[in-house]
Amino acid sequence: MSLNPDRAEILGALIGDKGTFKRTRRYGFYKGYDLSKYHRCVISICLGFDFGWGQHISNLVSRSYGPRGSICWDGKEWRFISSSTRIFQDLSRYYDPEWNARSWRVSPILFRASSQIKQGLIRGYFDADGYPKFSEAREKVLVQVNSVNRNGLMDMKRLLQSLGYNPGLYKRYKESNVWELVIIRQGEAIRFLSQIGFSIGRKQTKLETMLERTNRDFARK
Repeated sequence: MSLNPDRAEILGALIGDKGTFKRTRRYGFYKGYDLSKYHRCVISICLGFDFGWGQHISNLVSRSYGPRGSICWDGKEWRFISSSTRIFQDLSRYYDPEWNARSWRVSPILFRASSQIKQGLIRGYFDADGYPKFSEAREKVLVQVNSVNRNGLMDMKRLLQSLGYNPGLYKRYKESNVWELVIIRQGEAIRFLSQIGFSIGRKQTKLETMLERTNRDFARK
């Protein structure tokens, strides 16, 4: 099964710091069968309060694989959950189940993929962990994502560079190991809005509103 933009976007969302992608062994017996011979696949994406984003991911999954997965409230936030072995096996080609928030990388295959697939992956990842921000110091609208995984962000930076973006990578605080990948150039933020964008409506609307307001303020000067 080849990677397409929809599957790449699912993969990007899964890369997010609160994504879960693992295979666990079952335990106990059921009607005489030893369940420890079998495994359970766990695919979970943290949605925060963005239920609509969960519906979007469910639609992507349905178009690509058939089963929609489920969206549930875990007492604190919404989560998209699927136990599909088919999805797990397919995405395992690009995402190692041993990875976590500190160790994920972008598969080398993706650097050779089409622009549409790269855009899908970036969109999914920025939906999960990215956000638009207005910098008072720079008087610019930024699009950025934070992570404890510097190597992963370096990969994401290379992916953006392959699409003509020039993001910066900075340590967020001197005393911490949190890094931020930032699209600073205003023309690139505008291009991000139309070319990649956020599938989370509130983030897309916020970025669009910020850019419009900044352009109006700049025109008045």
